[in-house]
Amino acid sequence: RMDGRHRRELPQTRRLHFAMTLQRPPLHLVVTAVVLALAVALRIFDPSPVARLRLSIFDSYLNLKPREADPSFPVRIVDIDEASLAKIGQWPWPRSEMARIVERLADAGAKTVAVDLILAEPDRLSPESLARQARIRSELAPIVAELASLPSNDALLARAMTRMPVVLGLAGDASTQRKPNPPKASFAVAGDDPRLFVPRFPGAIEPLPILADASAGNGAVNWLPAADQIVRQVPLLVSLHDTLVPTLSLEALRTGTGTRTAFVRSSGGSGVLAFGQQTGVETVRVGDTVLPTASDGEAGLNYGLPDPRRSISAGRILDGSFDPKDFAGRYVLIGASATGLLDLRATPLASSVPGVEVHAQAIEQMLSGQHLVRPALATGAEILFLVAVGALVAGLVRRSGPLVAAAIGAAAIIAVATGSWVAFSKAGLLFDPVYPSLSVLAVYLAGSLLSFIKTETDRLRVKRAFGHYLAAPLVEELAADPSRLKLGGETRDVTL
Repeated sequence: RMDGRHRRELPQTRRLHFAMTLQRPPLHLVVTAVVLALAVALRIFDPSPVARLRLSIFDSYLNLKPREADPSFPVRIVDIDEASLAKIGQWPWPRSEMARIVERLADAGAKTVAVDLILAEPDRLSPESLARQARIRSELAPIVAELASLPSNDALLARAMTRMPVVLGLAGDASTQRKPNPPKASFAVAGDDPRLFVPRFPGAIEPLPILADASAGNGAVNWLPAADQIVRQVPLLVSLHDTLVPTLSLEALRTGTGTRTAFVRSSGGSGVLAFGQQTGVETVRVGDTVLPTASDGEAGLNYGLPDPRRSISAGRILDGSFDPKDFAGRYVLIGASATGLLDLRATPLASSVPGVEVHAQAIEQMLSGQHLVRPALATGAEILFLVAVGALVAGLVRRSGPLVAAAIGAAAIIAVATGSWVAFSKAGLLFDPVYPSLSVLAVYLAGSLLSFIKTETDRLRVKRAFGHYLAAPLVEELAADPSRLKLGGETRDVTL
């Protein structure tokens, strides 16, 4: 029986208990939420260890399935290698030798030539330079006038460059405020100004004016490797003293296709969903070739294995022992692989390759259309996966036990890893399966640990409560299954 006062207080007690329940959520919910929130925060802020983990997975994909080289090799390299140095002499060579190389490539019918060198200083081996040196020696006086009357080596190279489209290298430089000359390429921009997003340099180091004027284009040769110094992307555009400039590979593509204007589409442009945000560059189009980029205007490199058939020694061009058919209608890069010239780069496929090889692979990728793209939705999709599957696994650990949760979680991880590989191998899309999977594993381990602690706590509580009143075997049974502790007892048929 209950008097009126107790009957009135009972609903208030229930409300108080309900309020305390709301104020104290279950521990497993708190721990799951904390682990998921930490995982999401780390992915959003993307510290170096998280980024390196993701990049290492993409490197592994590329090693498993490198891009297959075009057997026609539309891009060829004239290599200043050790053999050519032994034949011609130490570097730098007289630019009259460079002029001979350009002339022979023009005779062979090359489509365009890109020089992966910065010819910023006058040739010290030109006749006028030698004449200045000869003036200080009286015995050389008879030849001073003759030397001074000869055209400079730079003039010879500039004259050779007028026979075909030639692209010269320039470099963004942080130590100067020198503004570059206007680029030979023009740009049409849809959306936000790409100079807001692309790599920026306060100044530039350019080719000699006589050479720059004779060139069909000038392109930046700057590299922007990751923290581990591996070149995984190549910029297509850079900003030099607030001037938008193409890079060497993009300029070679433009001159080779005979295109004047490159079209840049950024956030806010037609067909770009940015939801009012400045999300960066989306694509660069040269002629009919559309190049997808990251937000900073860099293109992910889908490397193929280095192939010696892509290169020919510069010495063979100079001595005429090459086959002109190897260069007819092709894009040609002039660069150096000799160790002493220090133009070596690390890639996901090799610890050391010539820098000109990276440019060649970039142009081949542009021509083939086999790009590597990190979709704009990739980060959001990975975060959604780790939150959804992590919450599911945490709930299964609580309700169905660790084994069921492990099976479901493992199936989800296998599915996302398979999907990531298929997206890479079939479409060149980069989705990270590892970080979301590790996050789900962390949620599972935290939930399993809490479940284990709760089980052990219940076991110890039962033993302490009943150890003095029941036989030890019965206490062990109750500790193993605390749910048997219920009022009313049990009815059984027994034999005594």
